[in-house]
Amino acid sequence: DAGTRFRGSGPGICGERTFTCTLPEDFAERWRENTSGFPLGVDMLLCGAGGVAGLPRTTRLERLPQESTSCM
Repeated sequence: DAGTRFRGSGPGICGERTFTCTLPEDFAERWRENTSGFPLGVDMLLCGAGGVAGLPRTTRLERLPQESTSCM
């Protein structure tokens, strides 16, 4: 649950998916640079205790605002 929230969409994703992971704050911008040279680029697998997310270079990522949590 900790980290940065992202929304992913593109080929191979039905609609869009959101996920949270610990990545640099500018990861979405860096990812856009990675996809700009298609078909060149890097594919990634993000692995954690809760699952695995595959990011082909065709995936469009958007960094989402953090949700505020309340103790009430």
